Amino acid sequence: MCIHEFILQCVFADGYINNTLIMGNQPIIGIPWFLPALFWCRMLYNSVDNSKYPVTLSILISVLSYVVGRYLINLPFGFLEGGQAVVFYMAGFYYKSYKCYLQKKIVVFAMFLLWAIHYLVGGFSLADFSYGFYPINVLGAISACFIMLSYSSHYCTVYNDSLIMKFLIWCGINSMTIFCVHSLWLDICPFGLWPFVMCSHLIVCTLLAYFYSKVKSKKYE
Repeated sequence: MCIHEFILQCVFADGYINNTLIMGNQPIIGIPWFLPALFWCRMLYNSVDNSKYPVTLSILISVLSYVVGRYLINLPFGFLEGGQAVVFYMAGFYYKSYKCYLQKKIVVFAMFLLWAIHYLVGGFSLADFSYGFYPINVLGAISACFIMLSYSSHYCTVYNDSLIMKFLIWCGINSMTIFCVHSLWLDICPFGLWPFVMCSHLIVCTLLAYFYSKVKSKKYE
């Protein structure tokens, strides 16, 4: 890889090829695109959180980021990728306030239905601005996140001392180590047939992160 290509990778921080009208098809950096995108998502949401219409502005930012990043221009440092995610960040921010309503059976059923329809119309990717059907994909993904959050919250309450709970806590503490190992392992073993290769990635990256954490802890004993 030449230095010019490496600089473009770092500047654009693209997860996948973005075939836009302006500055499209830049060299991709791979899965680290997520980190600058998360930074911009947080910054953009913070800028509208104290406004009079935070929900409306969050949706507007996400839609504009999708349209611009999909068809017009590929902005540097994952700015538009992060902009797309603002609506998801906003939904997560309000989840706690409306948790009791979201756990009602009829609401859970509706979310499961949206999740299923989202799967049928085609998945989506923030990294390359691809959606099967934008409103359904967004609502379905948000519904899936709410269902998982509700289930996790219930599980944590009922099975607080279980091995699975301890494992999930460990994953949360070591999430950045798992992320880094995943980045390296992806170069050795690219994704292929889903879900088998994806499951192997999860197992291998978790085990390598575990061994690394053990070596690191012994180093500082």
